[in-house]
Amino acid sequence: MYKFEEYLQNHRVLILDGSKRLAKYPNITLDRIYRPLRHKWERDWRKVYEHVSFLKNRQQWYGDWANHATGYDMAIFINGIRGRDVIEFFREKNPHARIIMYYETPVEKRNKPRDYQGLGVEFVSFDRDDCARWGMKYSHFYYDYYEGTIDDLRREQQNFEVNNDIYFCGYDKHRLDYLIDLQNQFRALGYSNKMIVVRTPHKHYARRYEKYLSPGRFPYRVLAEGIYQSKAILDIVEPGQRGITLRPMESIFFRKKLITNNPYIVNYDFYRKNNVFIIGQQPLTEIEEFLRVPYEEVPLEIVQRYTVESWMERFFTK
Repeated sequence: MYKFEEYLQNHRVLILDGSKRLAKYPNITLDRIYRPLRHKWERDWRKVYEHVSFLKNRQQWYGDWANHATGYDMAIFINGIRGRDVIEFFREKNPHARIIMYYETPVEKRNKPRDYQGLGVEFVSFDRDDCARWGMKYSHFYYDYYEGTIDDLRREQQNFEVNNDIYFCGYDKHRLDYLIDLQNQFRALGYSNKMIVVRTPHKHYARRYEKYLSPGRFPYRVLAEGIYQSKAILDIVEPGQRGITLRPMESIFFRKKLITNNPYIVNYDFYRKNNVFIIGQQPLTEIEEFLRVPYEEVPLEIVQRYTVESWMERFFTK
């Protein structure tokens, strides 16, 4: 039994913007930090609240959890927060609760750990550089495979034919020009590649970019099927980022090759030279040979370290 499972026998935990897979555990409540907004005027009005500090009654934008915020012994906030008001609200309801803010993306200008000083918050990040800079504890993120077990995922994979070399699916995040340039280079070298870039919300795009952009979000299963049909997953991180995104974890769960611009990938326990091609350290002309070499199996005990259960367990392990 995991230590966090023992803890849950006598304690209630609130997790905001976390994995639905945790819903199976008694005494865990899952919710979104902010409630869904149906109308554009609501979204615009909430943005005003994000940027105007003196506006009160911010809890009107919170999810349903805010109506039942008392009685929790612990809360984990995944970093979708846009100000200290959320933590202040929860702390008022739970003066003695353990509060963890987990950064699954790099620290942003409007969401720095110092913004939450005096609220008794523990800070944990997926990125070692951010941990060193801000004094946070390190813990890599998890792969939230969408249903079933690891074996179920791999059995389903057998139903799909591999007909593509390189696959990318993700948000723009200021990467679009670089991704387009890479795609052109891949095509010039004869590599088949499929690229799906999801628009950054509220960002205006020039007409020349439209053909590269997905019209909107889509079910994760669509992304998974793209991985099933490809030899390799493309992973492009922001400059200076050391922590891994979902793409490397997808590569080990789906047993697919990984092409990445993250040189720090070599420091992870799943790294195998035969499985990971690092852009900038090898010429792109070598991808053909890289894809030809069989995938080197990563032991299941290593893969399981990237499950949500292992992620939860690290909050209870010194």
